[in-house]
Amino acid sequence: MTVMSRWFLVGLLALCPPLAWADPSPPAPSITEPSVILNSQINSGDTAWMLASMALVLMMTVPGLALFYGGMVRRKNVLATLMQSFAITCLVTLLWYVIGYSLAFTPGTPYIGGLSRLFMNGVIYIKDVAAAAATKDTPAVEAVIGRVSVSHLGVTIPETVYAMFQLTFAIITPALICGAFAERMKFSAMLWFMSVWSIIVYAPIPTGCGNRAAGVHRQACSTLPAARWCTSTQGSPRSLVRSLWVSVSATTKNPWRPTTWC
Repeated sequence: MTVMSRWFLVGLLALCPPLAWADPSPPAPSITEPSVILNSQINSGDTAWMLASMALVLMMTVPGLALFYGGMVRRKNVLATLMQSFAITCLVTLLWYVIGYSLAFTPGTPYIGGLSRLFMNGVIYIKDVAAAAATKDTPAVEAVIGRVSVSHLGVTIPETVYAMFQLTFAIITPALICGAFAERMKFSAMLWFMSVWSIIVYAPIPTGCGNRAAGVHRQACSTLPAARWCTSTQGSPRSLVRSLWVSVSATTKNPWRPTTWC
C-alpha cells in the first residue's frame, strides 16, 4: 500500500468519528410526524455531516453532471446541455419548496404524503424568532424562541437541513434523465416533463417505499460489520477488510470463505 493510498484511507476513516463526538443524548420527538424540539437537543455532529453531504450531492449535479453530459454531445449543443442541468436545479428547488417536500416526507396516505408542509408551512428555524418579535406578539415569540422543527425521519437535525438534503437528490434524479434525450428534446418541453415527473413520479416514492426501506435500513445498520467497526476503538483497516469479506461470503453462501486472511 502506497503512502498516498494510506493517507486516503485515513481520510475516509476520519469521517466516521465526528458523529460519535457530538452529544449522544437523543431527543424524543414524535416518530409519526414533524415536531418541535429545543435547540439544545439538536446533534451538532449529525447536522455538520448532513450539511457537508448536501454540498457534495449538489456538486454532483452542478457542475458535475452538467459537465459530464456536456462533454458527450456535439459542440453546438454543449451550452444547451449545461443549461438543462442548471434549469432543472432551479425548477426542482422551487417545486420542492412549494409542494415536493410535503408530498414526499410528511404523513399522509399510504401512497403519498400530505400537505402539512405546503410552502414549508410550520417549519420553525432561527429567523422565525426575529419575524415573530417584529409583530410584537409575545405568545408567538415564546412559542418559537429556542426551538426548531425536526422531521420524524431525522430527529437529530433541523428540519430545514433534512429538507435541503433530500432536495439535492430530488434535483439530481431528473437531471440524470437528461442523458436519455440529450439533443432530442425542446427546452420548454423538458421543463414541463420534469415538473410533472417530479411531482407525480418522484414525490410518492419516499412515502410508498418508506416503511420497507426503513426496515432494510435498520437491518443493515444493525448487521453491517463496517458500522460496528467504526464505533470500535480497536478497529483497523485490516480487520475491516476481513469482516466485510466474511460478511459478503456469508451473504452469498460462498463455501470458500478465507476467514484466515488479513
